[in-house]
Amino acid sequence: MKVAVVADMRQFQHSPDGSVWTRSSHAYAFWVRYLDAFDHVCVLARSRQVDEPLPAAQRADGEGVSFSPVADYRVQALL
Repeated sequence: MKVAVVADMRQFQHSPDGSVWTRSSHAYAFWVRYLDAFDHVCVLARSRQVDEPLPAAQRADGEGVSFSPVADYRVQALL
């Protein structure tokens, strides 16, 4: 059985090879716990394209954990 998790946070980056990175506590070790109950977890989250991950970034995707990126937009306040 598969599960989709929606994470409305702006802390993910995806590199040209499709790998997903974060400098938050939501790295792969956070998501892998879902695999105790599900065969696969797909995280729907805001992610921005980067050429390479930031220093100290940890991999967020991995075996059994994938991401479906949503644009990381920023709304500017109108003055």
